[in-house]
Amino acid sequence: MADGKGFRDPTRFNAFTDGVMVVSMTLLILNVELPETVKHLDGAALFRALGDIWPNLFAYLLSFLVIAQYWMGYTEQFGGLSRIDGTFAWLNIFFLLAIGFIPFVTNLIGDNDGHLATQLYAATLVAVSLLLATMSAYAARKGLADPPDARPLIEQLAPSLKIAVVFGASIVVARFDFSLAKLTWLLLLVPDSWIIRPARRPTS
Repeated sequence: MADGKGFRDPTRFNAFTDGVMVVSMTLLILNVELPETVKHLDGAALFRALGDIWPNLFAYLLSFLVIAQYWMGYTEQFGGLSRIDGTFAWLNIFFLLAIGFIPFVTNLIGDNDGHLATQLYAATLVAVSLLLATMSAYAARKGLADPPDARPLIEQLAPSLKIAVVFGASIVVARFDFSLAKLTWLLLLVPDSWIIRPARRPTS
C-alpha cells in the first residue's frame, strides 16, 4: 500500500503542475470559433468575419501569455525544490484549481464585454497571482529549495505581485469603464525591474 507521500516527490509534482498548465493553455483556443459561414466567404466579407471573433482571439492571446508567465515564474521559483510538504502541496493544488478556471473566464470575456465579466476575469488572475506569491513566500520561509534563492524575497515575489496589482486595479476601474479597465492590463508590459530595484550587494 502507498504511504501517501508519493505526491511529495518534487519531480513528479512539478510534472503534474506542468501538465495542468499545458492543458489549460490548450483549452483556451477552443473558445475561438470561426463562423459556420466562413467557408463561403472571401475578401472583405472574410475579413469582417475574422474581425467579429477578435474579442475571443484577444482573450485567447492575453490568457495564453499570462499563463505562460505564470509557468515561467513557477519554474523559476520551484524548479529547484528539494522537498515538498503537505501545506505547500495544498497551496499548489489551489493554485492549479485557479489556473484551470482561466479558460472559463477567458471564454466569458470573449463573449461578454460587460463590467462583471471583466471583473470576474481580473479577480481570477488576482487569485492565481496571490496564490503563487504565497507559495513563493512559504517555500522561502520553510527552506524547501536547495540551494535557497539568494534574491531578497520581495524580488522573488515581484512578478506575481505586479500581476495581482494590475488586475486588482482593473477590478475597480471596471466599475466605471470596463473598456478602460482592459487597457490597464497593458501595464503588465512594464518590466519588473522598474518596480522592484535589486538590492545592492556590498562590494568586497
